[in-house]
Amino acid sequence: MQIKLKGLFSIELNEPELPADPTCCCVLMSADIGPSDAAGADQFNFYVVTPGFLAKYPEVRWGHANLHMPEFDWSETKRMLDRLIAGIRADRWEDAANQLCRFLQWEFDGYH
Repeated sequence: MQIKLKGLFSIELNEPELPADPTCCCVLMSADIGPSDAAGADQFNFYVVTPGFLAKYPEVRWGHANLHMPEFDWSETKRMLDRLIAGIRADRWEDAANQLCRFLQWEFDGYH
C-alpha cells in the first residue's frame, strides 16, 4: 500500500508564515496522511521543536511526536514527513497508521 502526505497545516501559523523567532519555537502541526489511491486522510499531530526553545524552557517533558530542527521551516517539515512516509511498508491502512504512530500522534490511536 502506498500512502502520502495530503496536507500540512498549523493552527498557530498560516503557511508560509514563520514564528516570531524561528530558532526558538514549539509549533503544533497537523498532517493529513492517507492511502494514495483514496480521497480520504487521517490527521496526525506533532510539534516542531527547536533547540533554542528547549534551552529557554528546560523543564522535564516527554518527547513523543516531536520533530526537532535547528529552526522552523515549512519545506523542511514537509521533506521530513515525506521521508517518514516513504519508509512505511504495510498492506493495510491501519498497519501503516500504526507505524506512523511511533513518530506522530494519530487522531484514532487507541480508538476501539
